[in-house]
Amino acid sequence: MFRKRYGWITAISLSLLIAGCGNNSQSSGAYQGKAIEGIASVAWTNEEQFQFPLLEPTVTEKAMYVGDLRYLYSIDTKTGKQLWTQEVDGMISRPTVSNGTVSFIDNAGVHALNADSGELLWEHLSKKEVPYEMRPSKAAASSNHVFIPEQLEDGRITLNALDIKTGKESWSYGDIVSLKISPFIAGDKLYLPFEGGIHIINEKSGKELDTIEHGSPVSSVAVDKKLLVVSDLGGRITAYDLKSKKAKWSYENDSFEMVNRPLITLLDNKALLTEVKSGTVVMLDASNGKELWSKVLGDPLFTLMHGGTITNPIVAEETVYLAVFEGQSTVTKGAAGYSALLALDAKTGNELWRYQENDYIYYAPAIVDERMITVNHKSIKAYQGGPNNQELNQSESVVDEDAAEQPPVVLSEEVKAFEGQWSTPESDELAFTLSFTDDSRGTITYHQEGRDFPTDFRYEFHAEDGHVALYIGSEEKLALVWLYDSGKLDYRDNQNIYVLERSGISTSLDEAAETNLIDAFKGKWCDINQELCFEVVIDDSEVRGYLDYYQEQYPYQEAFKIPYMDEYEIVIEMEAGASQVSLILSDDKQTMTYESDFNTAKMTKQE
Repeated sequence: MFRKRYGWITAISLSLLIAGCGNNSQSSGAYQGKAIEGIASVAWTNEEQFQFPLLEPTVTEKAMYVGDLRYLYSIDTKTGKQLWTQEVDGMISRPTVSNGTVSFIDNAGVHALNADSGELLWEHLSKKEVPYEMRPSKAAASSNHVFIPEQLEDGRITLNALDIKTGKESWSYGDIVSLKISPFIAGDKLYLPFEGGIHIINEKSGKELDTIEHGSPVSSVAVDKKLLVVSDLGGRITAYDLKSKKAKWSYENDSFEMVNRPLITLLDNKALLTEVKSGTVVMLDASNGKELWSKVLGDPLFTLMHGGTITNPIVAEETVYLAVFEGQSTVTKGAAGYSALLALDAKTGNELWRYQENDYIYYAPAIVDERMITVNHKSIKAYQGGPNNQELNQSESVVDEDAAEQPPVVLSEEVKAFEGQWSTPESDELAFTLSFTDDSRGTITYHQEGRDFPTDFRYEFHAEDGHVALYIGSEEKLALVWLYDSGKLDYRDNQNIYVLERSGISTSLDEAAETNLIDAFKGKWCDINQELCFEVVIDDSEVRGYLDYYQEQYPYQEAFKIPYMDEYEIVIEMEAGASQVSLILSDDKQTMTYESDFNTAKMTKQE
């Protein structure tokens, strides 16, 4: 359902893909493969009619498994040819391949396919549709089980272990696990983050073996034979000795805050930390937590449009590989012109080589049989490893070749008439600038709270009645616009209808509108068992407030600030513990979902 957006409107942009592709959920492991000395040539390119952008892939020696909003595709890693497809229901998690089975999560539930043929082996359907933002970014599977968090009818959330061959439940664990965070699997153990630390669980039986206490909620985990390394919501990195279960060292970096929590990769007595939004890459000595080297890659300007400046990494034979957004686009303001593949020396951080790909690379590259495979915006490519055939001067400005080859764009007068600044009269409830790049693409720049949020769209002009259909952002959310003779713009999406006027944009919200916006959240709320009860109190003069837990034996309050809000949802950030909670209203605004990383409860408004 479309909602009125008053806060961070860029949630509909590609930032969903990169920021949400696993950087804040599970760590990558050290890649056990052979390093390549550079990019010698392009081995193959697959430019099938995918619905772009493609989602995060999983690559094996035989095939890569990658999804869009319609299908899961299996593609031969040697030839690039499509092997099979399977229909999916909406945006899927990153697939997991184990024991000849491909498993993934979509809106309907968990599905398991034969990895070679794509035949459906079994599926475990959810009791209700689970939207992408409330699911793990990656399906977790061992050789025995597929693991999924599942919300029960009474609001409790349990971790289910489904037999990888049959889909039948083998065991379940807990009742307050996270809906978003999958367990980290190492050998015969699961490492399951919770609000106060890590549960260690036997993979076969589901029996809890041990618990490591940690002071704040854990967002990322990596494990080797001796060490458990975690990143928490505050961005602090802590290493625990697996034998004694005691903290061995901790590390903090100003770039690693609550919204920028790093991914952890363990390799040969080192810990690699990567944070895609800021482009921060740090290597630590895993024995003592001392910093060996650090660097910041990419231009922070690109975070707004692309959700980050770098991809997650892979590591092979003491070499770190990732892609960086670089070069100003000559077509879209605030966008990169291309991506560059980088190889960094794991010991020193020095750049070993780079290769410019004149397209956007969204996810960590993969190496199979001395080939590097990437998912790009326009295609999937495999590059043959060998002596690097590009020697680029990093200080040179690289031309966007795709743009250079294009003739000057001449827009029709009918389409050009839609360009300009538009806003709702007097209130600026909705305010944006429309611009058209060519005969199929453009940019809508939303103006909110003193900031600009550009988002790409493709469009179709319908001459029969003079309207333009905008397919906005990575999810291609549809909006229709008509231009009246009076100079007004009719804007319609699935939820709203606006009549806009040309304007010099005012970037502040109308105070009365903002007050009305948050009124529905105020008041007393309780869950079905009357166990979680609080009153939401919000200061109308600023985006702060507190939760008053009035029904406890010892009542207390938690102060918060509001980094995001719209008509049906506010995200509150607790000032004491730096944790986030979403409060999501129903359509009639009489019930509310309380949702944190570790708890989800249905709340009813109290008289």
